[in-house]
Amino acid sequence: MKHKLNTKLLDKLNIENLQIVKSEAELNLEDLSSSEDIITNKSNTLFQVLVVIFTTIVGYLVSQINSFDIKSILIQISIVLCIVFGFVLFLLIKVIYPNKVALKGSSPNNLVKDFVFNKKSDKSQTKEILRNRVYFLNIAIESNKENLKNRVRLFDWANKSILIGLIIVSIYSVIYFFTVSS
Repeated sequence: MKHKLNTKLLDKLNIENLQIVKSEAELNLEDLSSSEDIITNKSNTLFQVLVVIFTTIVGYLVSQINSFDIKSILIQISIVLCIVFGFVLFLLIKVIYPNKVALKGSSPNNLVKDFVFNKKSDKSQTKEILRNRVYFLNIAIESNKENLKNRVRLFDWANKSILIGLIIVSIYSVIYFFTVSS
């Protein structure tokens, strides 16, 4: 849910207060950027571990191609794990893949408009530029928050999918071994 910035309130602030708001907005944007880096690093680490495990399982299945027995518990578990890890790798690719993010700076086109120069004093021009900067920082913050929220959600799904997959394999293995030994 996006929170629209009330530009009428920005118009009422003096230059010093606009600078304070701008500084806080820049700190917020930096924190969001740090959070995005953390989620990317965690996803990348998990991705690397899962690629090794996935490759090992696929290698095992390929090595068993001549004597492939679908009734074998190892083959069944390997297939389930391949499906689970393949799905998780897909989710992690979506998290790791570069997303559209709003940058920390503003383009001069956004900051300097014709109406800024219609202002009579340098002070009112400075105020208008600061106001525009705060406005576009707010847009960047909201965009990055939404992006981070989606990436965290995908990373959470990936972790839950691994957990659910391992629980299913464990339950299936226990049931299989109890039915075989009976």
